[in-house]
Amino acid sequence: MKTLVTGAAGFIGTRVTEELLRRGHKVFCLVRTPAKAAHLEKSGAVIIKGDVTDAESLRSSMERPDDSSRPVEAVVNCAGVLRARDTARYYTVNRDAVATMGGIAKNIAARIVHISSLAAFGPSRPGKPRSLLDAPAPVSEYGRSKLEGTLALAASGARFTIIVPSAVYGPRDKDMFFFFKAVSMGLGISTRPMRFIQLSFSEDVAAACAVAVETREAEGKTYCVADPVEYSWSHVCETIALAAGKKIFRVTAPDTLISVAAFISQIAAALLGRAAVFNTDKAREMLQSAWTCSGTSATEKDLGVRATDFASGASKTYNWYKQNRWL
Repeated sequence: MKTLVTGAAGFIGTRVTEELLRRGHKVFCLVRTPAKAAHLEKSGAVIIKGDVTDAESLRSSMERPDDSSRPVEAVVNCAGVLRARDTARYYTVNRDAVATMGGIAKNIAARIVHISSLAAFGPSRPGKPRSLLDAPAPVSEYGRSKLEGTLALAASGARFTIIVPSAVYGPRDKDMFFFFKAVSMGLGISTRPMRFIQLSFSEDVAAACAVAVETREAEGKTYCVADPVEYSWSHVCETIALAAGKKIFRVTAPDTLISVAAFISQIAAALLGRAAVFNTDKAREMLQSAWTCSGTSATEKDLGVRATDFASGASKTYNWYKQNRWL
């Protein structure tokens, strides 16, 4: 199929592009900086310079991505802002661009596979995973912007499938890398009270997106892609340590320290004119008791994607970090 991937130069976008190419699709990548997607071009993707917030570049990349007159048949939307200097930026990318994309897709009869986030649906409680049918209750600006983007897509009239990962990790990831780095230094991070998350391996997310592109039965549905096991922060570190053959010393991170670190990071980034890697929005998410969802069995049943258990995924990821000298 003729497929456009937005945000293709990012962590998940790169993996989705590679999976689509592996499955024989003609893939077009909409990126702001083509140089960052040079490796995808070498693999066979067609690189288009543009921005999802620019309606005209988005329209042209969907309606006529090449010299033929045929529009794309599907769009995998991996574009998204995880952190921003100002609140408006979250909504410009995570909501407004998605609404525009949905309108264009409806006109050209293209299907959209949209990567949302568990943050859009809200936290859960330990031992009680959130159902994606529950009323959404996001706790951060990022989560609220992703929720509004999902609602805008549904209201556009376009054909769509929603993919909902939890905490995504895998080779090349820079966010969950924090845990791998801590373990490599002999530290196991824990909290009091204990907090729980589910883990989503990047290869599983990419596979779910690719199958959703190919499967009409997935239209109009929302799928959670995650290892169904709940992991505490200390359990995450212990699993990585086992994969790495490391002994770790457990360190408890006080809530106050997490909040203060986020505030300082945000102020420092603002002084440098950058978006903070760790900000108060992210700290608010981290301090929730659990981020888990139910319904992962439907993902396996409908899409044939069985979640990678964290022990296996952590081993692959740790080895990649070592081989590429991140650790």
